[in-house]
Amino acid sequence: MKSFLVLESKPRVYLCRPCPVPEPGNFGIHDAGVKEQIQRLDALAAEMKLGVIDMHAALADQPRLLPDRVHPNAEGAGEMAKAAFAALTGKPAAP
Repeated sequence: MKSFLVLESKPRVYLCRPCPVPEPGNFGIHDAGVKEQIQRLDALAAEMKLGVIDMHAALADQPRLLPDRVHPNAEGAGEMAKAAFAALTGKPAAP
């Protein structure tokens, strides 16, 4: 990330919070671990003055969008795209 922050073009740099993991998780991944990562990522984003795109919130309480309990399906990816659009533009995405 630091390599982007020092570019002459001064790009906006965003960090994405990871997707939720419906219990019981899968592939050794579980939501408790993801929530620990989110705390660390939020601290890093604050320290480095990065924007945050909250993919966790975008898919929270929608386990059907994560059929293997880790990876989003096409509809889940669409919800993630809406979250990114809103974070980048400050405008809500079209339904």
